[in-house]
Amino acid sequence: APGFLRFPAEIRSFEKMLELWDKGLEELRKMTELNDLAEQLLALGTFIRGSIVTTIHIKKWWIGNMDFQRSADADEALKKLDELYALLEEERENAKSVIPAVETDSRIGWEPSMEYVCDRWHIEWKLRQLDAAEREMNFYKEMLNEVRKGEQ
Repeated sequence: APGFLRFPAEIRSFEKMLELWDKGLEELRKMTELNDLAEQLLALGTFIRGSIVTTIHIKKWWIGNMDFQRSADADEALKKLDELYALLEEERENAKSVIPAVETDSRIGWEPSMEYVCDRWHIEWKLRQLDAAEREMNFYKEMLNEVRKGEQ
């Protein structure tokens, strides 16, 4: 199915997955004493949780960006842009929340066959990319506010 039909269904599935994942992490946290292995498992689970949240955010971003691009006027576009700002901030917090996990165990976030690395430096790179996206959004917001002034 095309993305506009597939993404909402996938978001619902990932949100259910996140709910179940959170329950599992909560059970792990209830262990009376976390030994080194349990700490590593909790860090891995936290990293995977962050990946689930990122996946949800990416799909919501795609939908939100399409809605933004289809806006009929500046007011509607500004409202859609505000929704994207909120999503960007949620992802920024999600990325930050994963840093302690990757620092707990350096193996987390490393996938050798694709040379994929997700350590603190790469998460901070992602945060810089979010900052760049926010600057671009600020530019759009300024333009849209100028359009609104012209429409009044």
